[in-house]
Amino acid sequence: MVKGWLCGLGRWAGSVLLLASALPGAAATADLFFPAVPQGSSIVELSQDSPVLRQRAATIDLAGLDSAAPRRGGSLRLNLFDDASLDAAFDSGVSRAADRFTWFGHLLIEPESTVVLTREGEVVVAEIQSATQGHFRVRHRSDGTSVIQEIDPDRIPPDALALHSELPTLPVSQDFPSPPDEGAQIDVMVVYTPAAREDEGGETSILAEIQQAVDVTNDAYENSGVTQRLRLVHTEEVEYTESDDM
Repeated sequence: MVKGWLCGLGRWAGSVLLLASALPGAAATADLFFPAVPQGSSIVELSQDSPVLRQRAATIDLAGLDSAAPRRGGSLRLNLFDDASLDAAFDSGVSRAADRFTWFGHLLIEPESTVVLTREGEVVVAEIQSATQGHFRVRHRSDGTSVIQEIDPDRIPPDALALHSELPTLPVSQDFPSPPDEGAQIDVMVVYTPAAREDEGGETSILAEIQQAVDVTNDAYENSGVTQRLRLVHTEEVEYTESDDM
């Protein structure tokens, strides 16, 4: 009789463990990044003044990312480097389609950190910023793999000075006054050069970067209680040859 009771208790305990592992809040432990295929995909050698401290090639578990993104409280294992494997918890998201979304979260060990992943089809870009763990980013490459980088923010060069030109003064019609603009929505058009596209790993990759910038801005507006939102209305490549000559 005692033996039968113990067997029943074992089956009950096993059922409880299975149920707990299936709950929505159960943490995901699978690594998000796999070794790049083919093995040893070439990485450009870093210069001494590069803001990139180290980097490695990888592929991304898209199914794992998709399964965690819709679940509030779910987590992702960000196995960035051998000595930097971090769990990130989901906070909120922006969904444009099943394979097009932005994932906002934070590191479990640091609630004030930020993790942002944007997926556009087969392309994923990410930014991880932590006061204690460092600054990391994930970028797509033209060969279909990704590159994971650790960044030194102090080495990032400042933006170039803006170029100014005199614009013509246009007459203002008094016959058809414009209605007042509440400013709740700002339509944004982004253009980019062929060089920028190549630097970001192709067209889909740079579009993901642009979309992430819009989503991060809107998330900052929301967290700050600001009413206005950006709406990305158009992106286009322009035929312009970039130059360091100002």
